[in-house]
Amino acid sequence: MFTCALSDGCTLECGTVPDKDQIGVEWLELDKLENYRLYPQEMRPFLKNMQFNSKTTYLGDIN
Repeated sequence: MFTCALSDGCTLECGTVPDKDQIGVEWLELDKLENYRLYPQEMRPFLKNMQFNSKTTYLGDIN
């Protein structure tokens, strides 16, 4: 999972060399996370409150 922003005029699509098991790319708006099937669900408040930085964040075993 990555945090990012789209520049004006950009479209969302799979990369030129996607992971062989990648089936797609989807843009999830943080203020509408409850509308998406997202697992583990414990990540929702963490993501909505933007409680992460630009480095890797480990949440521990939350399954």
